[in-house]
Amino acid sequence: MNAAQPKEPAGQQSQPAPPDQATPDRMKSDRAVPGRPGPDGAQVNGVVPDQVESVPDQGDSTPDQGASTPSRAGRDLRAAIGVGVGLGALALVSLLTIHQLFIGVVAAAVVVATIELTGALRRAAGIQVALVPVLVGGQAMIWLSWPWHRDAVLASFVVTIMVVMVWRFRGGADGYLRDVAASIFTVAYVPFFAAFAAMLVEP
Repeated sequence: MNAAQPKEPAGQQSQPAPPDQATPDRMKSDRAVPGRPGPDGAQVNGVVPDQVESVPDQGDSTPDQGASTPSRAGRDLRAAIGVGVGLGALALVSLLTIHQLFIGVVAAAVVVATIELTGALRRAAGIQVALVPVLVGGQAMIWLSWPWHRDAVLASFVVTIMVVMVWRFRGGADGYLRDVAASIFTVAYVPFFAAFAAMLVEP
């Protein structure tokens, strides 16, 4: 037998819940939906209703066709190609006309390459190459390789290394081994190898 349930007094009806009181139906209807503002225009999931996403202007992103194209090394690609073609033409002209001019081309290329390598080592790792003895010894290897060949190149290479070791004493003991090793590497990598190209020009 069911228990008697209390009845509401006549004339009294259920009152709706106050607006600020949460009910199950209202909680479902007010559930946050991404991209839709909350009940009072509040921020929902980090999105403000009146927030407009800024779209970057695509009109200025087109590169200038007339500007020069830089390479990955940060240099002007057109200028680098022009310099390479000019040096190649100069080398061919010297080989086809007066062979001794080719030694001058190699010597000039050694100076430029040595300065470039020295600057790259200084900027990348703070290595101080003994530039003066490296440049002087490199020119000695190039110009002595043609009349006296391999013996003069090896003698100049050894003397350059000894001068580099003494020259670096002025900088103190801090980083001495690193700088001397980098200087010897520069001497062997640029002028020593270039001297064999100069020896190809027979008198």
